[in-house]
Amino acid sequence: MNFTSMAMSPQVRGIACILAAGFCLTVQDAVVKWLTGDYSVGQIMAVRGILALMFSLPLLWQQGGLNALRVTRRGAHLARALCVIGTTVTFVMAMQFLPLATAITITFAGPLIITALAPRFLGEHVGWRRWLAVGIGFMGISIIFRPGIAGMEWAMLLPLTTAVIGAVRDIITRRLAVHDNSVGMLFYALLGVAITGAMTLPFGGWVMPTLHDMVLFAFTGFMIGAAQLLMILAFRYAEAATVAPFKYVSVVWGALLGYAVWGDVPDIWAISGAALIIVSGLYIIRRETLARRQKV
Repeated sequence: MNFTSMAMSPQVRGIACILAAGFCLTVQDAVVKWLTGDYSVGQIMAVRGILALMFSLPLLWQQGGLNALRVTRRGAHLARALCVIGTTVTFVMAMQFLPLATAITITFAGPLIITALAPRFLGEHVGWRRWLAVGIGFMGISIIFRPGIAGMEWAMLLPLTTAVIGAVRDIITRRLAVHDNSVGMLFYALLGVAITGAMTLPFGGWVMPTLHDMVLFAFTGFMIGAAQLLMILAFRYAEAATVAPFKYVSVVWGALLGYAVWGDVPDIWAISGAALIIVSGLYIIRRETLARRQKV
């Protein structure tokens, strides 16, 4: 067996890129969680959004410069930008109150929600197997929430809201991706986040960042740009069905970083719920892949 050729295969490169992208985003989430102790959500959105825009410019240039910013459906782009703003606000707020791994895990309910909404908004048929997987996934969410038990926290609704809004964003993205450039969509979304964050500053206040924190802010912008580039490369090297399951490794990254920085140790409820969410999400990806292949 030639291990060199195996290591350089497009599938392996795609998987490596998606794992690296997940790591970049999770590290970025951890830094944001750290910054929420001293800065308002609006200030974090504004500074991070501006810096991420700067780091996205090379991607924009690579995709054709200003031509990549041409849009065919302005209303849909506005709706998508609002969704990105909504997910940013709710997730950054969640970082203030929840362990990193818990917040990330709950946001991975997104594929379950997309599957549930697909018949209505995408005109896709969802069979009983995927509906069963959706039910199991939501059972996992309920285990993490533990309704009626003292362990239930209202803040858990924040990443769940992130997942719901994110599902709507992804549905809009699927429709726009046929006509418009993905980097252009990223640029408008980051611009919307930066402007919204800046608009809140007169109300939330501005705290002058220290040099150390400015480095951290710049780091978050760089990691967002790097993650987006890695994801583009991942889906260029390999099929979505090959790389998508590896997004769930972000839950592991989140648990490791949460323990290393804050000493967070997931309890049996969080681990059990996360396992059900991940297994159901992976099964949905597999069933969707089979369904697409049957149509070809």
